[in-house]
Amino acid sequence: MRRLFAPPTSASPAFATPALASPAVVVPAVVVPAVVALVLATTAAARPSIMDFRNGGLPCAATVHTHPDRLAVRVLEPEPHQTVDFALWPQDNPDERIERPAVPVTPSGVAWTSMPGPFPHGRAYSWHARLPGVPWSPPCHYTVDTVPPPHPAVTSPNYQPASSGPSPADEPGVFVLDGGGNPDVAGFEYGFEEETPGQTCQVQAYDELVCAEPFSAPGTIRADSPGGRVEVRVEPPGGFAQLYVRSVDPGGLRSEAVVYEFIT
Repeated sequence: MRRLFAPPTSASPAFATPALASPAVVVPAVVVPAVVALVLATTAAARPSIMDFRNGGLPCAATVHTHPDRLAVRVLEPEPHQTVDFALWPQDNPDERIERPAVPVTPSGVAWTSMPGPFPHGRAYSWHARLPGVPWSPPCHYTVDTVPPPHPAVTSPNYQPASSGPSPADEPGVFVLDGGGNPDVAGFEYGFEEETPGQTCQVQAYDELVCAEPFSAPGTIRADSPGGRVEVRVEPPGGFAQLYVRSVDPGGLRSEAVVYEFIT
């Protein structure tokens, strides 16, 4: 508590005796608004919250072809023995809602659960999560995809098929990859190796599942539109060569390979 004293006046000596001193005035402590805001912000930041919703190891709105049963969230500032509630339902029948309460948060700050299936191809699902005593989060959505896309068509304006004879070896190969208008073809995977890993999913610490984006790896490219086409340039090996091309759907499923053979 601060005490303010009246300053000397012209009628008062500079050093007044105690009997002539001005009476002390007690002023209540003033709480600065900025300090209040800082305290409230600090308190709010320390409260648990959930973020980074993932289904099948992918973000919301994804097309999922592996682990469609797996739901996960990350918890910020978890309390000791923190838990998370989950609920999942098919969009065409919300009455089939399944709840999974009190899922424990792992030491890495992730809560995940496996929901019972089956999860048929083409069915869309919604789900949400909440901390105890807190309203449900906005829903997250995903669609299950278990059927590979059709294979692509492959042509080249400067590297003719091997059956037509050699092609020039002093220029990059230009190849046109075509999805044939099928909306399930989101892009392509191509290369001179017959076996490629495709989309990868990894189980990280404490069983957290994380899947790579389908077109994040080298040798993959998105079509100009669903079912569209794209032109790629490659440096072909000398002699007889085989270019392996696969269609890739939005969820990362791959078609059988089309093999384009040519000679340089």
